[in-house]
Amino acid sequence: MKTITAKNAFLAVLAVMLSLTIFAGCPGDDIKEIKIDGIDLAGARDGTWEGICETSLIKVTVRVTIDAARITDIKITRHTCGKGKPAEVITQKVIDMQTTQVDMVSGASGSSIVILKAIENAVAKASDKTES
Repeated sequence: MKTITAKNAFLAVLAVMLSLTIFAGCPGDDIKEIKIDGIDLAGARDGTWEGICETSLIKVTVRVTIDAARITDIKITRHTCGKGKPAEVITQKVIDMQTTQVDMVSGASGSSIVILKAIENAVAKASDKTES
């Protein structure tokens, strides 16, 4: 009978993890699927609107304040991201330019994308006439 060594057990676990990564996709691959479409504030109603975007690695909730078809404030109320905290400065870029078509924060592109999509989702709610 063959005994299992710690080295063999480690190699077996490593092989399983590698095969799961190959067949299930790498963690964070869902971020690549997110498209930043831009926003249209022309029909957006005044108020503060919540937007959410979640991926396997990054989860963001924002509160976007709109007044007279302009974004006046963006608060990030949840950002689970690992090392993506530097991306939070992207909200000021959106306010300054009044668009989500802004440059990503270097070194935090995943968080940048998820934050921008959460903002777009909030603006979409502001523009949806059925949303209250």
